[in-house]
Amino acid sequence: MRKIRFVLRKGSLFKVRRHQDIQKSKTIAISASTGNDRPSGIYVFYRKIRYLVNTGKLFRRKKVKRKKLKNKGKIYRKIRYLWYHGKLFRPQKSKTVKLRMRSLGFITQREYVKIIINSTGLFLLAYLFIYLLINFSSSLVASSYDIKTIVYYSKIAFLINNYKWKYDQIVLVFSIGPFLCLIVAVVSLILYANLVDHKWFINLLFLWIFCHGFVHFFGEFFLGLILYKGFGYSLAYLFRFTREYNKLFLILFSVSAMIITGLLSTRLFIFSGNTYFKEINNKNRNYFIKSQFIVPCILGTIILLILKIPKISEFELYINLCIFLILLPVLFRSQNMQDCLFDEDPRGIQIYWKILILCFSLLLIFRLIFSNGIRMG
Repeated sequence: MRKIRFVLRKGSLFKVRRHQDIQKSKTIAISASTGNDRPSGIYVFYRKIRYLVNTGKLFRRKKVKRKKLKNKGKIYRKIRYLWYHGKLFRPQKSKTVKLRMRSLGFITQREYVKIIINSTGLFLLAYLFIYLLINFSSSLVASSYDIKTIVYYSKIAFLINNYKWKYDQIVLVFSIGPFLCLIVAVVSLILYANLVDHKWFINLLFLWIFCHGFVHFFGEFFLGLILYKGFGYSLAYLFRFTREYNKLFLILFSVSAMIITGLLSTRLFIFSGNTYFKEINNKNRNYFIKSQFIVPCILGTIILLILKIPKISEFELYINLCIFLILLPVLFRSQNMQDCLFDEDPRGIQIYWKILILCFSLLLIFRLIFSNGIRMG
C-alpha cells in the first residue's frame, strides 16, 4: 500500500519505463549485487559481444582506409626521368664532391694535360737559369775578393772562415745575385709584353723567368730578414736594425710587393693563352690559369725536390714556395676579368717534345756535374 501511494505521488504509475532507465536499473542492480558502484569487466565484455552480434560486425573485418599519396604523378615522372638518363641506380654525389670535381675537372681533359706538361718544362728551364745566375754571380764577386767557392746543385759553399768576412764582402757577395735576378725579371717582363701578341710558346718562358727572378729578390728579401740568411743577412748587416719595427716594415713591404705584382699583372698572365685558345672566357679561364701556372708550379717544385735529394735546402725551398704569393692573386683576380678575344686563326694544342727533352737533359746534366761541385776562385 505504501509503494502504490509513493508511485501515485510521483505520477509514474502509468508511465512506461524507457530502455535507458531499464538498462540503468539493471546496471544498478548488478552493481548492488556485486557490491561495487562500477559495472564489472565481464558484463562490459558481454555487452560488447552482444552489440557486435546484433549489428552483424562480429566476424566482419574492418576496412583500413589508405591515405592517397600526394604528388603521385610527380614521383612517377621523376623515376621515369632518372630511368631514361641512367641515373636511377647511380649514387648521388655530395656538394663537396661536386665542387671538387668542378675545380679539378681539367686534370681529366687531354687539352689541359698537354698545357700542364708544356708549362712544367718551361718552369724548370726558367728555374735553372735563375739558379745558375745567382750562384755564379756570387762566386765571381767572391773570387774578386780572393774567396774560393764551390757551387753545388743545392747550395754554394764559401771556403772562408766566418771571422774573416769583411763588411763590403758580405754586402756585395750576398746582394749581387738577387739584384741581377730583379734586373733580369724586369727585362723578361718587358720582352714578354712586347711579344705577347705572337703565338709563340717561348713567351711563357719569359713569364716564368720573371716569376722566378722576382721571387728570388723579394722572397729572399723576406725570408732572409727572418732567418738571417742570404740576401736578408746582408741587408741586416748593412742597415744594422736597432729596432724591430724597422725590420717588420721591410718584411711587410716585400710580401706586399709580391702580392700587388700578381694582382697588377693578371691580364698579362691571361694573355699567355694566346698560344692555345682563340679566346679566354668564363668557360675556360679558371681551368687555363690552373693548368698553365698553378699545377705546373706544384709539379715543378716536386721535381726539384726529387732532383736535390738528399741535400735539400730548406731556405731555397721556402723561396720557391713564395712564388704562390704571385700566382694565387692571379688566380683569384682572374675570376672577375673580362673575356680576352684573340684572332680567329686556328690553333692546336700539342706537347712540345723538343722543349721537354731539352729540359730533362739539362736537369740530368745539372745533377751530374754539380753533384761534386764546381770550384771557382
